[in-house]
Amino acid sequence: MKVGVLVPQSKLYPRLGKDFVNGFRFGDATFPNRTIEIVIQTLASGQFRDGFKDVCHAMQLQHQVDAIVGFAETPALDDMATFTEENRLPLIVTNIGGKLPVGIEPSPFLFFNGLDQWQSMWLLGKYVGQQVGDQYLVASEYYEGGYDFTMAFQEGLKLVGEATPLANYIKTFNPLPGDEMTLVNFVKELQPKVIQAAYSGQHALEFFERCAQHQLNENATVAASFYSVAEDLLPQLNVAAVGTLTSTSWYSGLSLAANQQFVTQYDDEFEDLPSAFSLLGYEAALLLHQAYRDAGLEKFKPKAFSSALATVAINSPRGTLKMDATTQRTITDHYLLEVVSNEGILQLKEVQQLEEGEGLEARLTQLADTQKHGWTNPYLCV
Repeated sequence: MKVGVLVPQSKLYPRLGKDFVNGFRFGDATFPNRTIEIVIQTLASGQFRDGFKDVCHAMQLQHQVDAIVGFAETPALDDMATFTEENRLPLIVTNIGGKLPVGIEPSPFLFFNGLDQWQSMWLLGKYVGQQVGDQYLVASEYYEGGYDFTMAFQEGLKLVGEATPLANYIKTFNPLPGDEMTLVNFVKELQPKVIQAAYSGQHALEFFERCAQHQLNENATVAASFYSVAEDLLPQLNVAAVGTLTSTSWYSGLSLAANQQFVTQYDDEFEDLPSAFSLLGYEAALLLHQAYRDAGLEKFKPKAFSSALATVAINSPRGTLKMDATTQRTITDHYLLEVVSNEGILQLKEVQQLEEGEGLEARLTQLADTQKHGWTNPYLCV
């Protein structure tokens, strides 16, 4: 089998492409009797909306790939259903999950496997509404505002209570002097029970510094998107981050035995801990191999392969990962995490598994015709 791998360039995560390819090759090596030949293509920032289909088409025509695994976000997939079906090209779309998976036309050749951070935020909103309260304030910034984390959190809250924020603070791209006091004044005046934070990188560090300086979370729980408190940020975060709740479907410290084995073996191979991009590459290789095996193929046949991929299941570091035959999205568990201090070192502690419950898929169907907005690049791929 010959597979095209489309990876983006990222200033936020410069090793994104390398991590994904390393993870893919690591997963491929678990099937020593049938390796995958890969053709790698990087995607520039401007190629995600208008160029994604063209790159896929070129990979099929010029390199004769049988299938493609590529980073993309919902807005870039408007006509990919027709394209994949007309060209009988199985495509696994992968990403962190910055956008709700709505408004995408189905195709028997179009599949999705990501971290589904939008779903993690949906479930976090539901949990917070049940356990803490629904009086919340949004704190975010210009880049994060182009994704659906806040919307997903709000949708989760709707399942259990009022979902209208007391205020929305979105730090602009070029903030005016004194802008940082706007959030402080909101919190002091409105006294929310929850601050729903969506940040990454330097903006996350600045947010928790502000929490420390002005005691913003002294009487409020911070419910944050995962990349506000991601593992690579923890050593730099202010101690004010302790007590922050977040959620994800995977992080390197996940206590599952399969994950601990994966992290140890990956570290032995590459002398580095796996990132989320390493995991997604690893899973992509396993999904492709398992589908090929399930289809009982001696030679690649796109229809038979895609039929098998539609019901494939693998043992992933994050637990059982299976493809939903209706949505053709992978399904996995999500976990509630809390930032804790262990002898002055900030860590993520697993609190519990988050139950999806009923209503998510029905609500996504209702949202299918909503206006698409925000960035077309996959989250963190800038």
